[in-house]
Amino acid sequence: MGTSFSSSNAGENGSGPQSPDLSGTIEFFDRLIEEGAGVPALVSQAARRAQCIVGLRTSGGDVDVAAGADGRLTLARPVGPDLLIRPVGRDSEVWLFRSGPDVADDESLLQRMAVAASVSLRYKWFGAYGQADPGAMVETLVSRSADDTDRLRALRLLGYSATTVVRSLAVDAPEAGAQSILRQLDNNEGRVYSVDLGSVHAMITAGPIPEDLAVPTGARVAVGPAVPGHETPRSWRAALSALRFALPSQHDAAPYPDEEAVVVQADRIGGFALLADYVPAEAIAELAGVRALDRLVSEFSGDEMLRTLEVVAGTESLRRAASTLHMHHNSVRHRVSRAEQLLGFSITAPRGRVQLFLLLVLRRLRDSSVRNAPFQRTSAAQDQPDSFSP
Repeated sequence: MGTSFSSSNAGENGSGPQSPDLSGTIEFFDRLIEEGAGVPALVSQAARRAQCIVGLRTSGGDVDVAAGADGRLTLARPVGPDLLIRPVGRDSEVWLFRSGPDVADDESLLQRMAVAASVSLRYKWFGAYGQADPGAMVETLVSRSADDTDRLRALRLLGYSATTVVRSLAVDAPEAGAQSILRQLDNNEGRVYSVDLGSVHAMITAGPIPEDLAVPTGARVAVGPAVPGHETPRSWRAALSALRFALPSQHDAAPYPDEEAVVVQADRIGGFALLADYVPAEAIAELAGVRALDRLVSEFSGDEMLRTLEVVAGTESLRRAASTLHMHHNSVRHRVSRAEQLLGFSITAPRGRVQLFLLLVLRRLRDSSVRNAPFQRTSAAQDQPDSFSP
């Protein structure tokens, strides 16, 4: 369209539109992201580099920014065959309009601008330049829908690199409990960031997980495997799966024995993770053994009976179980006898312990599938452990 700019508003060397090399274009937009440029600054700088009108807008119109070759923002969006448009994600676009001769680098510039815009649009900015919201970057890191370029930019803005070893934590706790856990992680070496995803807090840390991590009463934690930064979604998915095996904390201070399952390490779940990933809660609820456990819980004082069975399944004798539970041997034997009567097999024999343990795990997964419904997979074929995410 007939808007032009004089040579006094030309590029950095004052000689009009240039055709910079691709590596220079990449470095240019990488620097803008690293410096925390917001959408207005991104559009303004891109227009100055391209020496033509450049813009960015979302389908909803909440973001609609354009700038001329001098970098000044304008509301005018030209129309016509010279308008180049590239999509940004699902509902946004960047565009470039040059009224004069074509420049060979326009396509590359617009492509790199689209990448930079996809990062900027994920962040919450204060004013035109502001600072990126770390929570938004954590969402980018754990989301499988983010592309590699977005994830690498988020890593760099958080002070990580593609090879920095990080862990994901899924924390089911109210805000005060999540902040307590975050402070403990922050006291260790390495940076730690968190975001509240509504049904669970996602935490990313490059430091070690303290062995004496204190989990507030009612909260539970799952720790994903250590992975290079660019594989964060894998660690996050494993943490979400492990959270289904976790139980609410009964006391505010460590230690937490294995049978309490307050802090669950995804690395230690092994093949049981397949149960969380592929066995639906409806199928678990139909098992006679699980229904028998439900009846035992209703007959006794709920958690106490379950804890007794957890310890019995994990120890080699009733006397050892009684000692762990701080109960009289005869009291434990009474509960075991009733459990065997309803389950229909001996739970003190080696094979029976394995069968009991499997039933306890399945029942826990059935209950957690309700508790974690907003972010669980809908089926084995539809892998959506982070469906709560953008």
